[in-house]
Amino acid sequence: MTSEPEPELPAPRFANGIDTAPLLPKLETLIKNDWILVDSGASILKTYFFRKYFSAVSFVNVVAAQSASKSHHPTIKLRLGSVEIHWTSHHPPGLTGKDVDMAELCDEAAELMGAVEKGKPQKCGPATANLTPEEAQSSKVRYIVD
Repeated sequence: MTSEPEPELPAPRFANGIDTAPLLPKLETLIKNDWILVDSGASILKTYFFRKYFSAVSFVNVVAAQSASKSHHPTIKLRLGSVEIHWTSHHPPGLTGKDVDMAELCDEAAELMGAVEKGKPQKCGPATANLTPEEAQSSKVRYIVD
């Protein structure tokens, strides 16, 4: 049985005029910590997983505050149990030291906020999912309808 060759990962595409020497070892460490190069190597992306929705939202708020202080903002996708962070620079286009530094900051913040391994987040469902219709009807769970 022959194994399929692993897909070739894109090489990092740094913005013009960037000194890549100090960034390459940092980027290598980020990739070992589950960051991936996307957009033909011009961006880095990572998904963090959380057991609690509030922890995920708190993580997003920390990233937002740090992003504002650095005037460098990611694309953030918040989902139940996970947060996806996508860093790139637009002017000039490509990876810069800001992207790498902010990705490192994200890893630190995620650890503080209780990020977990993939597959460990809680799965949430309706509050009345395990109740009989009678129990659900009489439960203290109330739905607000506009």
